[in-house]
Amino acid sequence: MFGSEKRMYEPGQEAKVTDIPGIRVGLLICYDLCFPSFVPKTVARKGTDVITLPCIDPPSRNDVLAAMHTSFTPFRSAGSGVAIVRSDGYACSMITGGAGAIIKELGSGEGKVVARTRSYSARPIEFYVRDSWVWISGFLVLIPR
Repeated sequence: MFGSEKRMYEPGQEAKVTDIPGIRVGLLICYDLCFPSFVPKTVARKGTDVITLPCIDPPSRNDVLAAMHTSFTPFRSAGSGVAIVRSDGYACSMITGGAGAIIKELGSGEGKVVARTRSYSARPIEFYVRDSWVWISGFLVLIPR
């Protein structure tokens, strides 16, 4: 946890999902998106269709902290093949599709947004490789030509 979050929250130890008729929803918070391993763990839980991500980013000049947190969303969507709905109580909210495309975006103080999303049953290679690509890339660089 970051800063004063340590005094207010206790982190969980496992991925959580819930069923809404016809859809399986992964439950994360903004903190979880900062770390690459949390999204695949949630998606791996019995075929998650979409991830919800409620956030309350701290106020900052020009919403820069919210923008930094928000920037992880398309990458985590693309890496997992699952749509993510990120709603922020104070700043940047967005909906991304399973390929990482930003479908809808809201700025600070704007109303609400509704969009159709698409997740993919076939997961991208990143979902399985995760951070191993760093080691693989390093190994490939060291191979003599």
